[in-house]
Amino acid sequence: MWAEDLQFDQFVTFLFHGHACPGVQPGFFMSEYVMNNYPLNENESYFYIASSIYCKDDSIEYLLGLSPGLGNYMDQKLISSDVESEYVDGATEEGVLVIWDDKLNVGRAVIMNFKWATIDTSAYSTSDAKRAAQIQAYVDLYKGIYNPNLKEGITILGSETKWITQNEFNQIKAGAGNNSNVLSFVQNISNRTKSEAIRLSNFNGNSNSINNSNSNSNSNSNIINSGSTTKYSSKPTYTAVNSITNRGVASPGISQVTSKSLDSVTDNENSAESEIPEEGASNELSGKAYEVSPSKESNGNSQNMGLIILSLGILGALGGYGYIRSRKRE
Repeated sequence: MWAEDLQFDQFVTFLFHGHACPGVQPGFFMSEYVMNNYPLNENESYFYIASSIYCKDDSIEYLLGLSPGLGNYMDQKLISSDVESEYVDGATEEGVLVIWDDKLNVGRAVIMNFKWATIDTSAYSTSDAKRAAQIQAYVDLYKGIYNPNLKEGITILGSETKWITQNEFNQIKAGAGNNSNVLSFVQNISNRTKSEAIRLSNFNGNSNSINNSNSNSNSNSNIINSGSTTKYSSKPTYTAVNSITNRGVASPGISQVTSKSLDSVTDNENSAESEIPEEGASNELSGKAYEVSPSKESNGNSQNMGLIILSLGILGALGGYGYIRSRKRE
């Protein structure tokens, strides 16, 4: 029975979602894909905007530490025809992942594609039994255990990886403006290197700063306004294709493929970063969340209070024991 031997992250995600169902489980695989293919470096954080919204979004939120309240998870539900994958047959473009660097004010935007597994439930007569068989198949797939009902595994692909500027990131968070389709917005962003994105972000930031200054002083100066496929199968094979190009490539088996479309994110990258002063980092404070934890002093006070209560309890117990003994002697 699948419920007897769940992975911990699966178990807590089912609890977070409110029940166990097959729809939650794509988020397990997508989150694992993100952490394996787009691990966070210093000053980086995840942002996700969903285009195809269902149970799996709860697992993505929980496992990647995202939430609407933190400002790093949003949704823009699109119609079915808009989310049909252009990169993997039968897959869905689930949403856009952004890996954002707060210091350099640039990030990578990735369209996440997911194709469901093919699971044979013909041997089961009731809907509950079919549902349990599907859950079991995905649980086994996640654990790397053979399941006879699993006829074809899932496919995950991160496609259209583009380096984006602060302005483009703001537009993604605003639902792609007049376009109202964040998927096509990302597709239409020009391919560029990381160093080019840094220069554009700095230029746009400086232009806006100068423009605002001139506007406040009623100046008439003319200022330019800134306007890897992973497949899981029943006998698990792990395929990762980092599709850093304008079109993703899905490949079976076990392979690692990286295209040259973003110059492997290294085109004069180190020199470009060294040119950025500390003051070039983002000054935005909006949308950030802070965790408030007790100070050391308050922790000490709470520990002292606990000792006092424990001591009073012991004294009370001793007093009661003495009183009982004295009554027995009488």
